[in-house]
Amino acid sequence: MTTFAARLQSTLFQGAPHDKLKGLVLGPGPAGRCDDAKVGIGIPRWDEKSQQWMLWYYCRDQNFTREAPPTLGSGSIASATSPDGVTWQRMPGLGRGGAIVEPSTSRDDFDSLHVGLTDVTVHDGRYFMWTFGGNFRTTDTKLGTLPGLAMRPGLIVSDDGVTWSRVYGAAAHGAMADIPHGKLYCAWPNALHADGKIYLYTSCTDPNFRRWDTLIQVSSDGARSWTAPQPLQWLDSSPGYGGAGELTRSMIPNPLNTGHRWLMAYTALEGPGPRFHRRSIALAVSHDAIVWLRLYDQPVFEIEDESAWDGGGVAAPHLRKVGDEWRLYYYGFPKAEFENTLPKGVGLAIATAPDLSNFRRIAAS
Repeated sequence: MTTFAARLQSTLFQGAPHDKLKGLVLGPGPAGRCDDAKVGIGIPRWDEKSQQWMLWYYCRDQNFTREAPPTLGSGSIASATSPDGVTWQRMPGLGRGGAIVEPSTSRDDFDSLHVGLTDVTVHDGRYFMWTFGGNFRTTDTKLGTLPGLAMRPGLIVSDDGVTWSRVYGAAAHGAMADIPHGKLYCAWPNALHADGKIYLYTSCTDPNFRRWDTLIQVSSDGARSWTAPQPLQWLDSSPGYGGAGELTRSMIPNPLNTGHRWLMAYTALEGPGPRFHRRSIALAVSHDAIVWLRLYDQPVFEIEDESAWDGGGVAAPHLRKVGDEWRLYYYGFPKAEFENTLPKGVGLAIATAPDLSNFRRIAAS
């Protein structure tokens, strides 16, 4: 199988033009797989134990008939491996269609309808998968009355990155955190391990999708209990590209000479505006992982071609250093009018160290 053929195996998108797939490294899989319809956010990591790249991602298959929100791609979670972090081989899980995590079989659990993830962290040799999900409870929103949108964050742990066990939290329906009053959901979690604590970041919005904000909770006992949520704070005012808030983010030790301890890559939502907010990726730095300063006046990565597979938005960034290059793995999706011909999936763009202001998508073939 050629490098490009491995990226997009679904029969749904075999006619997609190659020049519209620049940046794509993993799209929907072959028929019968749990990911043969949609591939969502992917979390890449070089795994020291197995000496290979691992990728965990959420997905949905063509036979996913549950009434989960159609705009989401979350359904189950799958994995892939790679020798180079570019060409990926899907791994067979024990779940339906090769999934490694499926919705809970207990209808009352927070993730009994659909499940996804936005982060995998490793601490003291243990893998922490930070998930989100929704159950069959319906919610009135601007999109209509839908089940599965009252999403909450969860945690699944593993000793090898392959076999996973749910951790039931103290929040409602076994989640790690509850939905704040007046908000639609508390989802898209990311985590940071520092100074013996876990910092948990989640996104919330109102039922009218006007703005997204990040909440931070801290655990000092290994995710058994959490502090009350507090908002992520900014030292500078919101630029236009981030006027509607931030949605997903990931944090790493700051490699830049700015004097700050942490570097965050995050999804910025342009606003104010209509329900759909243009998504781009920006960077920020912080001393304490709570108060942040935007690094540049502009995003470091954004939509390039609105008729391409990622012309609807780029989001959920994860930065990885490989040799002299910085890799930006991201989630891309097409504009609504191209959803039947172009895939959603995991993308990759590269910048040359130490300049993180200009990422370029990898070639389509």
